[in-house]
Amino acid sequence: MTYPKIELHVHLEGTVRAHTLLEIARRNDYPLPADTVEGLAELYHFRDFAHFIEVWILTTNALQKADDFRQVVVDYAAEAAAHGAVYVEGIFSPAERVRRGVSWDEVFAGFCDGAAEARELHGLEIALTPDIPRGFTLDEARATVRYALEYGLAARLVEAGVLCSISTDDPAMFDTDLTRDYETARALGLDPRSAFEAGVAGALQEDAFKSRLRDLGDRFDWSANGAGSALT
Repeated sequence: MTYPKIELHVHLEGTVRAHTLLEIARRNDYPLPADTVEGLAELYHFRDFAHFIEVWILTTNALQKADDFRQVVVDYAAEAAAHGAVYVEGIFSPAERVRRGVSWDEVFAGFCDGAAEARELHGLEIALTPDIPRGFTLDEARATVRYALEYGLAARLVEAGVLCSISTDDPAMFDTDLTRDYETARALGLDPRSAFEAGVAGALQEDAFKSRLRDLGDRFDWSANGAGSALT
């Protein structure tokens, strides 16, 4: 049994896997630079931040109707739940599409319908949250991970009392998922229970909802599932 996870930052456009993008684009008669899953998967290979933005815009342009946004939410809910997620805060960035005539009402309606379906099908809560700007090249990202590993920065941050949660950001475009990111974080010295508790603390929810999440974590046998503290 996988341990429970909380994700506080994921761009929902960045969760769209190649097969889903192809399906949505065909439904909307939107041209893509490749017409096969394999071709799109090759396009997804991360090169640098500029290329990432190109692919991100390509994906956002394909999303045009409420059903498209609902599908993105429901599909990622299924993926995240399969990795043990119990709560996800996701982001849609509608500014580009608003200029092209896709209304915020379409985005919001699709999200709300998708969130309700995710709750019903997977028992997973999804909240819509604001974006936080940032960006790295692939080389800079790798250098950051090497530096953190060499100097044990993740463990030192936790030991200093800094709350560190784990999020995939754009899993389809970065070829990752929640399990891989949590395991990478464990290698850097951040144990899953600490990450879960940091996620509870950072969730944009009322105290009553956070108490439900905290109770879920308290009732889970972390040590029996290979998710005990990596710092002890």
